[in-house]
Amino acid sequence: MSLTNLKIGTRLTLGFGGLVLVALLLGGLAIFGINTMAAHMEMIGANRIPVLKALAQLNRERMAIRAQTQTVFGYESQANVQDKFRALQEDRRKSWERVDKSWEALLKIPRTSEKGRALQARLVDQYKAWRTIYVDLDAVIQRLASTEDASQKAGLYSEYRQLVGRMVPLSDVMGGTFDEMTENNITNTDQLIANDRTMASQLANRAIAATAGSVLLAVLLGWLITRSVTGPLRRSSAVLSVLAEGDMTHDVPIDLAARKDEIGQLVHAMQNMATQLRGMVSRVNESTAQVSAAAAEIARGSGDLAQRTEEQ
Repeated sequence: MSLTNLKIGTRLTLGFGGLVLVALLLGGLAIFGINTMAAHMEMIGANRIPVLKALAQLNRERMAIRAQTQTVFGYESQANVQDKFRALQEDRRKSWERVDKSWEALLKIPRTSEKGRALQARLVDQYKAWRTIYVDLDAVIQRLASTEDASQKAGLYSEYRQLVGRMVPLSDVMGGTFDEMTENNITNTDQLIANDRTMASQLANRAIAATAGSVLLAVLLGWLITRSVTGPLRRSSAVLSVLAEGDMTHDVPIDLAARKDEIGQLVHAMQNMATQLRGMVSRVNESTAQVSAAAAEIARGSGDLAQRTEEQ
């Protein structure tokens, strides 16, 4: 569609509308990027970091409890160790409180990857087996803390060694799963950050391209709209100047008369005015000719009358 068929107001609306669309596009890209990265930061803050903290706490307490377990062997040949056992049991109680708190926190955080869900399902079974063996170990420690009988103590330590032998591989396997989950979490977090970095770069490039495009669009639309308005206005002004000088024979250019915008309306008005003025001038000329002819006739009649009067 030619610009000459559009109203000037419509052209301006389209031009500014195009710029508004570009601005909305830029705003949409910015909002999308900000929301996406904010969601990822929220995930890291509410999911990834708490999981790492829970896993680290569980692994730390696993080794602390394991160290407490090994400490019991140091009391085997000692007498009057009830106070030491009570202190160890108090440390153990605090460790189990921290384990329970971290385990509960870990289970509340949903896994976001298939591998993460599989690892956690495996860890649940390992954790149950690990806690079960420690129920027996803690029961033996409780009995050791309450006896001084040498033969009973020897039997309890024999049982304790067997339980520790079963506990160690369970603890090692669970520790390996802790490490796998930690590594999977770090890998996924690194990938998330890398994706955000890539997306930010892409959004920046698109924003630059859209900004450059909007500038070019503004320049192009400004040039086209200005050219479609100022040129015809100058030509129309020239026609009006000719008419103002009294040259009613000057025709309005056909291309201006064919326009359907406000300039076309102005040109039509100029055509109508020129036609009316030409008609008025034609009628005035006709009247002037008639008056001149009548005056000439009167002049001849007056001459004839004067001649006859003189002859008489």
